[in-house]
Amino acid sequence: MAMDEIDKKLTISEGKFIKNRMNRSTGKGEYRKKYYFHVLPNNDADKNIIDRGYQNDILGLLKSENIKHCGFANLNSSQAMALNLFGPLCVENILSTVIPYIQDQVQSEALVYQFEKKEKDSSQIDFYVESGNKKFYFEVKFSEGFEPKSHSKNNDERWTLFYEGPMKMILKDEMWPHAKEEFLNKKYQLWRNVRMISDPDSFVYFVFPRFRRDLTVEVEASKQLLLPSFAEKVKVLYVEDVCNTILSKYLDNCKLMAHYTEFHEKYISGID
Repeated sequence: MAMDEIDKKLTISEGKFIKNRMNRSTGKGEYRKKYYFHVLPNNDADKNIIDRGYQNDILGLLKSENIKHCGFANLNSSQAMALNLFGPLCVENILSTVIPYIQDQVQSEALVYQFEKKEKDSSQIDFYVESGNKKFYFEVKFSEGFEPKSHSKNNDERWTLFYEGPMKMILKDEMWPHAKEEFLNKKYQLWRNVRMISDPDSFVYFVFPRFRRDLTVEVEASKQLLLPSFAEKVKVLYVEDVCNTILSKYLDNCKLMAHYTEFHEKYISGID
């Protein structure tokens, strides 16, 4: 699906959600000096967190971790989707029972989680989970694609310090001559996440709706460039699968049912 078609589908879906759920009485919000109906005014940005029982918990998490994002008021915000998707699972302590593969890897230690985790190279991980020595990195996408280039002015230094070693470890030999160009100028945002699997106890999840087939293609193509033992640690996790698992598994939890029913309407229904 082309990006212009994705934008059109999202615009239609946003209009339905705003009309049916948000009881919208506020004006347009500003983004990059322009005003849009799908952007909430800054003082209404909290409304981007679903209000079906977990909103206060998630907003409290935002404040406790001092999370800030200039695009959070946008109804297309991937950060808001990440909080709406994973926030209630953290509150209810059911992450490991809902997300595939994690339940097979976690140890007896309690799960530790963090949104917007900052790495040594100053990049941020949308959502991070740790159990014992096992580490799980989640890159969440809704409307946008993978940023192709690193815009840092110190790319050569950053490549040597942070990326060269991990990439040399995980790539097939025939890909190494092209590694730096591929990483910094073609698929930067994808590879800065994938390189985390150079740690033998780490796994990377790319999380997005199923209609983003373009992202599925990019992730699967990147896996073809990896040594097989590393490729199996890169996963695609569709938000529909998480949502549907909860809606079928926790029928007796009214809060979860209400939250993820609205999540389905906000991010899934009428888009594909």
